[in-house]
Amino acid sequence: MELKPIYENCKSYYKKAIILDLGAYVILSSYNTEVCVINTAEHSFVVYGGNCYQNYLTTTTLRHIKEFLKQYFYNGNVEITKKDLLKHLY
Repeated sequence: MELKPIYENCKSYYKKAIILDLGAYVILSSYNTEVCVINTAEHSFVVYGGNCYQNYLTTTTLRHIKEFLKQYFYNGNVEITKKDLLKHLY
């Protein structure tokens, strides 16, 4: 299903951010690339960044990840920084 912005002031991500809910795992794809996985059983998440994460995690992809985590992990409007996300980089 498409990620719809709730905590961010925009109308849509225009089908560029897609969520796949597998029960134990919830996966976010940004621009057809898996970028974040939440393990619901362990209440943890991983951000995929590859070897060149600074180029891979674009501004728009970071917006998608932050919105995804606010909706599916933190359940609220919390401040998430890029530094916070890099701690979970795989």
